[in-house]
Amino acid sequence: MRHRHRVVLQPTRRLLILPAMCALLLAALASCRAGSGTTRAAHHLEIATLFAVSGADAAIELPAQYGVDLAVSQAHLPDGYTLSVVHRNYESISEPLVSYATEASSIATAVNTSVKDAHVVGIVGPFTSSAAAWAMPITNRAGLSMISPTNTNPGLTLEHYANYTGLNWGLLHPPGYPNRYFRTTANDVEQGQVDAYVASHILGAKTAFVVYDGSSGVAGLGRYGADLAQFFTSAFTSTAGHRVVVYPTDITNMITFAPVISPVLAMNPDLVFYAGVTAGGGAELKRALVAAGYTKPILGGDGIANDPAWLSVAQGGAGDSYGTDPVPDVSALTSRRAQAFVAAYKAYVGYNLDSTLSPYSLMAFDAANALIHAISLAIEKGAGRPLSYYRAQTGQILAAPGFRFDGITGDIAFDANGDNAGQRIFSVYRVMSTGGSSQWALFQLLQCSGSASLTCWNIPNL
Repeated sequence: MRHRHRVVLQPTRRLLILPAMCALLLAALASCRAGSGTTRAAHHLEIATLFAVSGADAAIELPAQYGVDLAVSQAHLPDGYTLSVVHRNYESISEPLVSYATEASSIATAVNTSVKDAHVVGIVGPFTSSAAAWAMPITNRAGLSMISPTNTNPGLTLEHYANYTGLNWGLLHPPGYPNRYFRTTANDVEQGQVDAYVASHILGAKTAFVVYDGSSGVAGLGRYGADLAQFFTSAFTSTAGHRVVVYPTDITNMITFAPVISPVLAMNPDLVFYAGVTAGGGAELKRALVAAGYTKPILGGDGIANDPAWLSVAQGGAGDSYGTDPVPDVSALTSRRAQAFVAAYKAYVGYNLDSTLSPYSLMAFDAANALIHAISLAIEKGAGRPLSYYRAQTGQILAAPGFRFDGITGDIAFDANGDNAGQRIFSVYRVMSTGGSSQWALFQLLQCSGSASLTCWNIPNL
C-alpha cells in the first residue's frame, strides 16, 4: 500500500470515485477509438508506459519506467518485427482534493493517446490503484492490454470487493467488453493472508490484537487500514486454534492509546497486528506499548515495512516490529539471472535521475517481459496482419488459461479476473535493535502461489 496507494488520512470521507471524475471518464470514453497509426512501419509495435514520472511520486515511479525501458531494449520479436517504448505518462499531484480531478484528466489524456496510436499493443502501469481505476474504463473498452506491476486494491479485479473499496465495477469493467487489465503483484486480500501466515507460521502467534488507522488511497479510493485489518482477521482466524482477542479497533482519533494499551496488557496477545501506515499512529502505539510493559511483536503490512520513519517515531520501542511488502528486497537479487538483471539495469540507467535500483524496477521489468512474451506469441500466430490484430491477440493471449511467463520474481500467469495466478513475492522485514540503534533488515523472503488461499514458502534469494 505504501507505494501503491498514496496515503491520505480521511476517516470520515466516503470512499467513492468523485462525480467530477466520472464525468471526466465518460468524456474520455467518447474519444477512445483507435486511430490508423502513422507512417511508421507496419512491422513496428510499441509498448506504452503509464507512470507519474514528474511531480510528487517521480522518485518512486521513475525506476519502474526504467525497468520497462530495459525490457524493451532487450526484446527480440520474431519475423522481423521491431518494438519500442513510448512514455505516455502523467504528473502526480499532491494532496488537495481539487488536484485529483486534474490528475484523473491527465491520466485519461495519456491513455487515450495510446489508444489512438495503432502501433501501441499494450501498456505497462500504472503504479497506483487509483490511477488504474481512472485508466481501466478506457483501456477495457478499447481492448488495450494494461499490466500493472504494483496495483494492490482487490476491487480492481474482484467484483465483490469493488464497492467495498469505493470502486465502480460497471465503470471499470464495461458490460460486453472482455477484461484487459492484469497485474503481477499480490492484492491486499492476499497481503492479509500472508500477514496471517507470518503471524502464525513464522512468529508462532495464536492470539492477535488487531488495530487499524484511517488510511486510504488517493481520492479516498479504498480504505487500506480497515480493509487490511479485515483481510488479516479473516485469514488468521481461519486456522484452528487461532483467534483475534478484540474486534479490530480504529486508533485514528485516539487522543491517548489507553483504550488499546489496557486491554492488550490484560489479554497479553501473542502479537499486535497494525493495519495502517506509519503516519496513522502505529509507530506511536508501538512505543507506548513497550513503555507500558508489552514487549511482544507488532506486525504490519507494506504501510510500515522498511519505513525509516517508523524507527524515528517508535524510537527505543521499535524493536521486534515486523512488516511485509509484496515486492522483492533488492538484497535478495543474488542468483545468476537476477545479478544479470542488476548489472544490465545499472549499465542502462547510468546516472539518470532517480537511477537507484528499486524493487519496482524488477517488478516492472518482469511485467514488461510478460507483455513482450504475449506480443511475440501474437506475431507467431499471424505475421503480416494489420496492427489491430496484434493489439487484440495480445489481450487474448494474456487472458488465456495457458499463458505463462517465467519471470525473475517467479512464474507469471493470469486468472480470469486478471490477477496473477502464478507466483508472488513478499519480503518480510524485522526491526533489529543493537547498541542503542534500530534498523530494518530483511528477515525472510517468501514466494507464494494459489488463488482463493495462498500457500507460501521461504526462499533464499531470487
